[in-house]
Amino acid sequence: MSDPGVPERCPRTDSTIEAALAIVRDLALFLAGERGTEDLALTDVHDLEAFLASSPKAR
Repeated sequence: MSDPGVPERCPRTDSTIEAALAIVRDLALFLAGERGTEDLALTDVHDLEAFLASSPKAR
């Protein structure tokens, strides 16, 4: 029996969060390695379009 005050973990939610974090990680690596950008605040739409073009799984 679970504690009503503690939400149960949902495997689908965990995998969704893990996938999103992996995409953010890949974006950061792309920006640093390919675009020379080390500050996410300096990222523009062209950087994101280039990342999505090189990483179709991130769509």
